[in-house]
Amino acid sequence: MTEMPVNHHPRIYCKSKYGMGRINKVMSDLLLVLFMQKYFQRPMHIFGPVGLVLFFLGFLINIYLLIIKLTGEKIGNRPLLILGVILLLAGLQLILFGIVAEILMRTYYESQHKKAFRVRSIIEYNSTPV
Repeated sequence: MTEMPVNHHPRIYCKSKYGMGRINKVMSDLLLVLFMQKYFQRPMHIFGPVGLVLFFLGFLINIYLLIIKLTGEKIGNRPLLILGVILLLAGLQLILFGIVAEILMRTYYESQHKKAFRVRSIIEYNSTPV
């Protein structure tokens, strides 16, 4: 491999604008690219499991608080009640957001007459009886 000589000139008038302040922007861009590559066609695959975990945790907390309430204790002044309700609602919202995003993706592909998947290979099937 041959080398090509390159002239590097030092900066004269200004300094580089690329520094530590750009890390947040670069990281958010990388997360967006990762999301678009993995979950663009199937958004429910990311929102569904996270929503189910949050919903299940909120459900468990609220069942625990229900048992405490049935034993006669007061639960209205516990922060755990707020956490349980928030987790329950956040999980439900994420699940519903995943469903809506899935419907939008199917509408996007169907409106352009595109397929949301690629066929890697076709296997021939012989349907004659043996």
